[in-house]
Amino acid sequence: MRTCGSTTAFTLFTVIAAGLLSACSGTAEAPVPGSHDDVTGEPGVPGTSQPAPNDGCDLDLASTAFGPYTALRQIPTINANGGAPEEQFWAGYPLYRFTIADNSFDPCADLSWIRLAGTTESDTPAEDVGAAPGTSNAIVLFHRDKLITAPLPVPMAENVQVSRTADNTLEITFGHYAPPGEVVTQELRTLHLRWEDNQLQLDDPTWYAEYAAARPQLDLTTPPPGSDAPVLPRGNVRTKPFEAEYELAPFPASNFRVPLAEGRELRCVLQFASDQPSWGWVGCLNGDATWPRVGPEYGFQPHPAPFVPATENPAATDTAVENTTNYLQISFLPTMLASTRVDAAAATDIPFGRTVPDEALTRVEHYVVDTRGEGVTISYGGAGVHLTSDGFETTSVHLIDQERWPW
Repeated sequence: MRTCGSTTAFTLFTVIAAGLLSACSGTAEAPVPGSHDDVTGEPGVPGTSQPAPNDGCDLDLASTAFGPYTALRQIPTINANGGAPEEQFWAGYPLYRFTIADNSFDPCADLSWIRLAGTTESDTPAEDVGAAPGTSNAIVLFHRDKLITAPLPVPMAENVQVSRTADNTLEITFGHYAPPGEVVTQELRTLHLRWEDNQLQLDDPTWYAEYAAARPQLDLTTPPPGSDAPVLPRGNVRTKPFEAEYELAPFPASNFRVPLAEGRELRCVLQFASDQPSWGWVGCLNGDATWPRVGPEYGFQPHPAPFVPATENPAATDTAVENTTNYLQISFLPTMLASTRVDAAAATDIPFGRTVPDEALTRVEHYVVDTRGEGVTISYGGAGVHLTSDGFETTSVHLIDQERWPW
């Protein structure tokens, strides 16, 4: 806003070859040397794989080929004893559901990583993914701005430590991951990975090839299904996209003060929906504003209960402003707006313990509140609503560059 009006396991990449780490994704046979691009697994010319032009070290993780998975928060797995099913792949095999536990992606390094925490247990509640018993950790590797998809990741065990020893070298210490039927041990193993001669290499590829062959793979090459889930900025090891981050919370932790203009602020509630804990609605009060009246659309009705006592009529209007409103409620998918006029004075005793920072991006669960520039934009994915002191309008929001997405 400007005032000028404007068990823990982790995943390493499957080593299919007994020598250098190069493979066709989704196979368990040693490839013909040079027959596939060393980064993506696509057919290529031997020795010609080169880093993409450096677009700057501020490239967001969500703008890489891994971007679609950051929204879906799940990756299909391939059984260690067989290939992928020919049809309904995502529905046919267990899904690795995850959160991003560590974002060490560096688009200016020859080798960098992110660590996922997740599980293939389908009955684990979404809020427990990454923390429940049976959680695994997965290390996903990058060469500069490129996701390394050949070879594919496999589960390994706890006590994971990842450290950089050079721009092109990583050291990873982990515990033994026991597939069903094997005994869990406390033995630790350290792998040394390096990016050299346009490919990934490690110190003991023979041992790792045998280890990986008995474990399922996380398939990062199968196109994900379409989804309305928003892709949010994730930043990288150098930059963070959000000044502040919050999860959706019950009232009154759902209440935010949002700077709007000099001497003015919105009082907004970002609340759960009663039938969908990962979804919700936004309601914003603009004091004595005279916003235009809109809605209700598709039966969408405003629910300004947090702002007025239950004994008052939230639809009561002042005859001087009977065609205007000061309270707007927003829902998305599709974007729906409904407004009414409430008694702003009745909101003075309502607690607003959180304040959205000015001139910044703030994440509240799946919503993004943008106070940069004139007014405020609240968005979900590519859909947003821009609010000013005088009015509001729907708008498109583009926070992520999808040029590198493979699908």
